[in-house]
Amino acid sequence: MVLPETKREEEFLIMGEYIEEGYLGSFIVFYYGSFAALLGDAEPVVWEDELRETVWHELRHHLESLAGVDDLTREELEELARYREGMAHGR
Repeated sequence: MVLPETKREEEFLIMGEYIEEGYLGSFIVFYYGSFAALLGDAEPVVWEDELRETVWHELRHHLESLAGVDDLTREELEELARYREGMAHGR
């Protein structure tokens, strides 16, 4: 599903997300506004690269969900912790 809005969590743009809903099942949402905010007038190849990366990322969430693992979410949380620690130290 592609939605027109920009989605943010704190200072981060959310390009897409994997959603598991009880009644609706599982699905992936992409936020066009987030892509536009990040990429603006960039060349089409830049858009294609970002879209491809985001699709693969969200598909990995889906496949890990099917496999009963959550490695990517753990990796994301570790990356966020490193980012915040760097910000706390002025990096």
